[in-house]
Amino acid sequence: MSARWLVPLAALALLAGCTHSVHQSAVGGLDEAVPRGANVRFIEAETEQSVFLASGNTDFADRAMADLTAQCADGRVVGVEARHSSSLGFLVYKNRMRVSGYCIEGAPAER
Repeated sequence: MSARWLVPLAALALLAGCTHSVHQSAVGGLDEAVPRGANVRFIEAETEQSVFLASGNTDFADRAMADLTAQCADGRVVGVEARHSSSLGFLVYKNRMRVSGYCIEGAPAER
């Protein structure tokens, strides 16, 4: 292959290639003690948003948290971990928000 094809092939690889990155990972709400006898279960939710030419918003993050709390309607959500990541392509990218935590339900009354 001649050197004259090297620059167009490199440009094509850059245009067609994609990358993935984790922007943020946070954990919170672990300071609350779990009452003895409470029902504790793991819950998680994930949402995504496709973006073309930086036209996105942050509604996908709000949807993820709303989905998580809806799974624990009769209890409290604690130990929430949130992870925001992106997959990048040419002129488009996909944002993902994954949240998980623990739902504490049915703590018996103290005697």
